[in-house]
Amino acid sequence: MKARLTLALLFCLLTAFPAFCFASALGLPQTGQENCYNEDGGLVNCNGSGQDGDFKAGVAWPNPRFTDNGDGTITDNLTGLMWLKNANPGQTVEDPNDPGNPVGSCFAPSSPTICYGYMTWQEALDFIAGINAGTYDLNSCANAELNCIAYSATYTDWRLPNINELNSLYNAGAADPAAWLQGQGFENIPNSLGSAYWSSTTDSQNANDAWAFDFQADGSGSNTIVIYQKTNGLSLAWAVRGGPNGVADPAHPANVAKTGQTLCYDEQGNVRNCSGTGEDGEYQHGVTWPSPRFTDNQDGTITDELTGLMWLKDFDCVGGSGNMEWQEGLDAVNTFNSSPGTYSCSGYTANYNDWRLPNRTELTSLLAWSRPVLNSALPAGHPFLNVEPNWYWSSTTFETSPSNTYSVNLRYGNIPRSGKANDQWVTAVRGQSTTPVPPPVGDVDGDDLVTTEDAIALLKLLNGIDPGVTIDMELADANADGVLSLEDALYILKDVGGHGHFFTKDELEELQTVEDLLNLASSSLVNSQNGWEDLGSLNEILVDLGVQDVSGDGIVAVANSLRDVLANASECGAYERDGNTFTFTFSSAPACGSISGVLVITPTYSAETGILFEVDCQNLNTGECTIDGHSTTKVEANASQVVVTQDIEDLTVCGTALNGTITVTYNTASMSVESVVLENVLYSYTVEGVPVTVAIDNMTYTGATQTFTGTMQIQYGDDSYTLTITNLVIDQTCGIPTSGTITVNGLTFDFSQTTCENPTVQTTVHGIPFTMDLDDAIAYFNSL
Repeated sequence: MKARLTLALLFCLLTAFPAFCFASALGLPQTGQENCYNEDGGLVNCNGSGQDGDFKAGVAWPNPRFTDNGDGTITDNLTGLMWLKNANPGQTVEDPNDPGNPVGSCFAPSSPTICYGYMTWQEALDFIAGINAGTYDLNSCANAELNCIAYSATYTDWRLPNINELNSLYNAGAADPAAWLQGQGFENIPNSLGSAYWSSTTDSQNANDAWAFDFQADGSGSNTIVIYQKTNGLSLAWAVRGGPNGVADPAHPANVAKTGQTLCYDEQGNVRNCSGTGEDGEYQHGVTWPSPRFTDNQDGTITDELTGLMWLKDFDCVGGSGNMEWQEGLDAVNTFNSSPGTYSCSGYTANYNDWRLPNRTELTSLLAWSRPVLNSALPAGHPFLNVEPNWYWSSTTFETSPSNTYSVNLRYGNIPRSGKANDQWVTAVRGQSTTPVPPPVGDVDGDDLVTTEDAIALLKLLNGIDPGVTIDMELADANADGVLSLEDALYILKDVGGHGHFFTKDELEELQTVEDLLNLASSSLVNSQNGWEDLGSLNEILVDLGVQDVSGDGIVAVANSLRDVLANASECGAYERDGNTFTFTFSSAPACGSISGVLVITPTYSAETGILFEVDCQNLNTGECTIDGHSTTKVEANASQVVVTQDIEDLTVCGTALNGTITVTYNTASMSVESVVLENVLYSYTVEGVPVTVAIDNMTYTGATQTFTGTMQIQYGDDSYTLTITNLVIDQTCGIPTSGTITVNGLTFDFSQTTCENPTVQTTVHGIPFTMDLDDAIAYFNSL
């Protein structure tokens, strides 16, 4: 096998590159609730009630919410997930041509004339695997002219949904959630008590149980999310496919997150090899949690980096007694907004007045369904204090019986309805789609508002520029450390953006001075006496603006890792600062990963170049390999875009020499990638003693269409290859090209007829056109 850069590797690079470089935040959807009710279930005016119907917090649902694909499948336009239109495909009826035998599959052999689709958990997993393998013909009922739903699709990647995916279908604003789904185009959704759906997610604390979801509508039951023994044969199986896996897909406003489950268990609760099980632990489908998941803001609040929501750190802060009725909980949060000093909140120094009782979706977002910690349904290592293993009120009324509301059990994770007159626990949340109410601290110009103008006025003052307004020095000290500095200006900017959240489109339209603000901030940084600490703060702001880590040497990686190094400089080696140049000389200390060598970073700013971060690696040995060379990262911003350009100069990483320029352009309104351009990129290495050089003159990725176009030259020993990529589109659900062409030394592979279900490629060899399997095309290329 001569050609080491195979088509398979090329596809991997093309599909992985955007996901590796660019992350987007997870948007929590609205619950669907529009109305507000009192404790007796009577309708009340939502305005000022503090209820879910008042705030309607979260991402608005698209209209239409669902699209019927005409092939027995329905796509959820909110999440991007595709579902079987038949919500109970295991249900079959007697075959009139073969009395006594059911059509399709049946898991009720004792009563074969009618099979209702009930099955055990393992049978549900096997049933979905059978659909993919063709063992269970979903269209057999329709072919027999029975009352079944036609299915003409040919997908082979169906899976039993995890508990988050099932929960994403629930409309808390519908009096009959099952009937609502039927009205959206789905069929065969039971609305009777006990007709729950198996998820692929095990209750790992009692691993012989699994999570299930009940779309019950009669109000007689107690839970929507429940735990059943895996051998219980009275739940149903529904199939799902698609949706983002790993990185959020900006094409769908509310991607579903991973559950947190990584292991697999059999029906007896024994850990087993995940491969081929179909379990949640095998697929781990959904958006990956950030690491760390939570940020302690050091003011008594915690930001969930997965959802962007801010929570009170002390869960005993508002409703610590646990004896609050639902209305009392709503009132307590409202009182906390106006008089936080009347509550005993551990370490709370923030001054927000827009806290609210979380809705059902927000409270559920905190759950780790694998429950790795005894008596806690929250993720392991979470920073919250005084979380009670008990019931917490949500602001969402149970529409079927509005004298009840939804509670979330933070010990087990189940979600029941609960009478509003019961006594339960209360916590508070803020952020996401609600408008933050800025505190008076940070009102630099004295206009009773905290805006970007306050940050700019303070930055001008710090840079010796007349701000044009009278500065209130006390309010300008936004972080209350007694010193006016860049930290205060950046603190104000973060607060205007929602403290840890991306800016909304409306906020960005108002923020006409982003470029000026970044320029002033960079100038302050270079002239600052606290340079590296300020650099870290500036980095946080850039992250808030959507500037993610562009590569291993990216702005985020450098700032985060080197701040940690600085904090342990005495253990890692020597640290020096000369002006705005920071030099780290590593001493191979075990406490710092035995890193040796020298790292130099220099942040600079000028009106001509903007913000630059120069990084020099001088024989930096990580223990696995050596990094040596230079790179420069440039950040430019305006009201609509952030452009990050990285120039790599003679950088050698683990034996591979790199040169060239990578430019990434972000749309700041949507926080999406507009384009990636690779120019004059050259990298070289050796394979089994054979020198390999790859030269990319120009390669472009267009985010709106997810299209790749460009040319690369590959020199493998004495052999030369030219790869020309034209309008190549990678299907994100299966990772293969489904449009465009790749030409290798005149041999063209045409993907215009390729689909995930039909992984073939069109080509012409010696004048003869023919169709090849994609695997055969890859093997053919490898034989060149």
